[in-house]
Amino acid sequence: MSDIQISGLTKRYGNAAVLQELDLTVRDGEFLTLLGASGCGKSTLLKLIAGLDTPDTGSIRMGDRDLLALSPSARDCAMVFQSYALYLFMHHHPLPVNLRAVDEIMLEDPDAFAKVLEGHDIRHIFFGHVHRPIAGSWRGIPFTTLRGLNHQLWLDFTIERGIPCSMEPPAYAIAFLQGGAVIVHTHDFLDASPKYMYDPDLPVEQQVVRMAPRETRITDNAQ
Repeated sequence: MSDIQISGLTKRYGNAAVLQELDLTVRDGEFLTLLGASGCGKSTLLKLIAGLDTPDTGSIRMGDRDLLALSPSARDCAMVFQSYALYLFMHHHPLPVNLRAVDEIMLEDPDAFAKVLEGHDIRHIFFGHVHRPIAGSWRGIPFTTLRGLNHQLWLDFTIERGIPCSMEPPAYAIAFLQGGAVIVHTHDFLDASPKYMYDPDLPVEQQVVRMAPRETRITDNAQ
């Protein structure tokens, strides 16, 4: 391993400068320990070196290589995380969701799957396939699923044969994994209802302003 040379490294999150104009050299073979209070930038520095985050300014070099120009996999370095929290993204659901049409094709052996997860800190499971917005927990693990981008599964708990489908609008989700929190925002991106901005601090006649619609383009390559 070559020397690691860090020069003028700055990393901000919003208005907070976690690292500011940091200069540091770690010699080849040197054992270095970073000590400091929680939030002082120790993990942030390691993430920047490993390529798991990007600095606002500064440079990181390993020997004659510019690490900021390399992908994480090409840097030949790694870090040990303080938390081994895992977030699973999968297709088939591991539990019945009380919709016969999709429960018939859920994971074949949920118990075997649960055994694989034993000993791991699974924070959340995201799965698809059911084409319904559903949230809950399975064996103490929170899960989320949502509508698909094609057809949807109609909400019917009584139908005994066939697959009840609908053309409800599609949706996608944006998940924020922030420390110990998981925040999932679903978005009906084809929704064409009027949008407006409301500002209660303005005079009454100016409080509501209609927003211009954003164009949504869908490419249909079906023949």
